[in-house]
Amino acid sequence: MILRDGKGTTTRLVRFADPLLRIPQLAIHLNREVNQKGLILNPQTHLPPILSLVEGDLQCESYLKEMVARQLDCRPEDLLGLELSLYDVQKSSLAGPNSEFLFAPRLDNLASCHAATQGLLEARERAPETR
Repeated sequence: MILRDGKGTTTRLVRFADPLLRIPQLAIHLNREVNQKGLILNPQTHLPPILSLVEGDLQCESYLKEMVARQLDCRPEDLLGLELSLYDVQKSSLAGPNSEFLFAPRLDNLASCHAATQGLLEARERAPETR
């Protein structure tokens, strides 16, 4: 977030620990064409996050700015720029009869980064291909 402070502007990170938004999707068994065409998603039309279900006129942008401002302990009018990314906040868990499965968000990215870092740390000498 870019926000105005007493000295000009500053950037701050914001994180909400609880889930705030939901990206709904039609249950796959209700999509009659999925077996023939595969799952086709257009990010602009199929993946808009839902912020709230309210009656009346809700201005989502100002509502979201107010939520971010509360989290950062500043005034909404001091927020000059927002760039938000969504991610799964569900906690990791073990599953299966012997707890042999790990269910975790972002596991593919985390596991590949860990494997690459471990490989670099454990490399004893340079391979001929890297010289």
